[in-house]
Amino acid sequence: MPWRETSVMEERLRFVARLLEGEGMSEVCRDFGISRKTGYKIFNRYKDEGLEALTDRSRRPVRYANQLPDPVEAMIVRFKKEKPHWGARKNRELLVRKLAGDMRIPARSTVHAVLDRHGLVSQARKRNRANKAMGTEDLANHRQPVRHEVVTHVLGTNCYLCLRVGHRPQIAEEVIRPLQFRDGQKVVSVVAATSREALFDWIGADVCLSQAIPLPFVARRKGVTAVYPPDVDTAALFNVLGNAVECETKKEYDLLAAASALMATHFGIMHRTTEWLAENGLPDDKGRAYIAPLFAGLSETALLAGKDDHFIDLSRDYATKGGLNEQVFHDFDQNGGMDALTGALDRVLERITKKQTIRMP
Repeated sequence: MPWRETSVMEERLRFVARLLEGEGMSEVCRDFGISRKTGYKIFNRYKDEGLEALTDRSRRPVRYANQLPDPVEAMIVRFKKEKPHWGARKNRELLVRKLAGDMRIPARSTVHAVLDRHGLVSQARKRNRANKAMGTEDLANHRQPVRHEVVTHVLGTNCYLCLRVGHRPQIAEEVIRPLQFRDGQKVVSVVAATSREALFDWIGADVCLSQAIPLPFVARRKGVTAVYPPDVDTAALFNVLGNAVECETKKEYDLLAAASALMATHFGIMHRTTEWLAENGLPDDKGRAYIAPLFAGLSETALLAGKDDHFIDLSRDYATKGGLNEQVFHDFDQNGGMDALTGALDRVLERITKKQTIRMP
């Protein structure tokens, strides 16, 4: 298949995402340079198996859980019935004590698979293991069902487990602790204002933990997501939904989290402007029709600017000496606008770091 020189899995994910958005098979296959037969094969596998179908397929025929000796499997089932509130991890610990030195001890995931096959994994636990999504209201409320489906399959496989706790991060511990994780598993947390120390304590396994702040615009695959620590796979995942900014330190990550609190203020400025226009006689629909593209054009200008073009330089470019833009900028600054903004960001950052300190075990 003539995929581009990027991650094959990422290309296949982009291919599937476009189909789920409603584009025709012929057009998408043509853009990716593959036959319709191959396209249908990939898409049908995805619908049947989720993200695992987009990875290089393993030739191994069976799972280890199906190879366990009957007495060992019976022992696992018996342990669970004797201690129904115990999960796979504690059941495996019993196996270690009973069988250590006599045989190879199955992995915790294998113990879980045995319990699942015997109907001993509660539906509540299964729902908890599926408690995943990007941390945006659009995705959580299914306002963008197509993208939500893609993200759910991506994060619901053995490749990734994404932790999101509705819109109530304060109950994160009681939701996460009952989940079963395995050493080496990739876990992406989008739980807000929670320290890594607390997350590791709740997870209880040596996982590869990434933290991310996906913004609502990921629902349109135009979102920017802060990721900490830098991780190629996690960044690739969020690049599919827009672009990722990898943070070298936790301080960088917290600073971007604070900056993301400007979203409501941005729309508040737009609202107050259209409100002022209406107060002075301009119909509301005309004000909205003008202000929204105005702000969108400014944002696009910032995106297209070179990395050496500072925002203040762009401000000066739009502020003709003695002109109207210069007057508004000067009035805003002189009347405390900039100081209010900086103070608000300082208080948000303090709140973020304080919450994390409180949550540390």
